[in-house]
Amino acid sequence: MLLVEEGFSLGETLFLRALVVQEMKKFLSETLGPGVFVPARPDTGRTGFNKNKMYPMHRIAFKMQLFAGYEEEYKKRHNELWPELQQLLKDNGISDYSIFLDPETNNLFGVLKAADPAKLDNLPAHPIMQKWWKYMGEIMESNPDHSPVQVPLKEIFHLP
Repeated sequence: MLLVEEGFSLGETLFLRALVVQEMKKFLSETLGPGVFVPARPDTGRTGFNKNKMYPMHRIAFKMQLFAGYEEEYKKRHNELWPELQQLLKDNGISDYSIFLDPETNNLFGVLKAADPAKLDNLPAHPIMQKWWKYMGEIMESNPDHSPVQVPLKEIFHLP
């Protein structure tokens, strides 16, 4: 049941509560340090409060190599990312996932947040992931199992 704060409309109450949550996230991130803690549900990776528990979000970064001449195709395929792949990534706790391109070298730089990095170990065996890797393998460096050649990157600086 949603209670409206005395003297405020429902809209004002919702706005104030959202503001409090935003400030709470900022405070916890600054207070708890570089581990970047945000309220999240480990089973879905979605942000939000879950019985007042806090779960760490781990930032993971890596680089990959795109073949020359496939920049637009790579972007197109990701703009049309399969809904079932999106759901698989979210179900495994992945959020805030971005990939950047260095157009001079065709290096791809990926960065994501994972609620539980150990869950990422389940992805290579999933048929949807294998199908995506095979689909992408023709335009980027790949391993014999069609997974992209990824080089993990070490974090050396973070400004929360």
